[in-house]
Amino acid sequence: MARRSPSRGGTSRPNRRASTWSQRAGRRSTWAFGPEAAEIAGRLADGLWTLADPQQAPAVIAAYRRGAQAAGREPGEIILQGMASWAQDDDAALEGAREWKGTLVEENYTEPVYDPAEVASKGSDVSDRKFKTMGLISSDPSQHVRKIKAMQQLGATAIVIMNISGSDPVGMVRTYGEHVLPALREGRGP
Repeated sequence: MARRSPSRGGTSRPNRRASTWSQRAGRRSTWAFGPEAAEIAGRLADGLWTLADPQQAPAVIAAYRRGAQAAGREPGEIILQGMASWAQDDDAALEGAREWKGTLVEENYTEPVYDPAEVASKGSDVSDRKFKTMGLISSDPSQHVRKIKAMQQLGATAIVIMNISGSDPVGMVRTYGEHVLPALREGRGP
């Protein structure tokens, strides 16, 4: 890291002991939700970060790889992000995550939607069944293992699981630590 001292003067209050720290630029993955953006990421970025949607991820990943090949580059990290909710029973897992349904509405990514309330209201268009299918929403750790393994099969080199367990977020972390991650490491589960 390089240390820089901020300039003194101007309208801000001077602070003789202040420093800013900048880190050398490292490898950067780029978010892409569709094939066009993914192909650009393949040409210009060091990796791809996209949603673990089994319907769309294969086309996004293929476009990223095409872009990298066209630019004469090796594809970098392919990160798939999924949402997970765990609770003592399936109904509680669903209820604790319901506020995240709006993140599954495609228009929230393809249209200029700026108001969080509008994003949330569009979530009512997503059925509970679709929400459970698209996310890892279950009280059964083996279901989480099964879905994470399915994400790996999509071509991920890394998987990010976002804890959306509003009803018991600490319980989900504990369940992953005690059951899900050991099963994945040991190759157990469905």
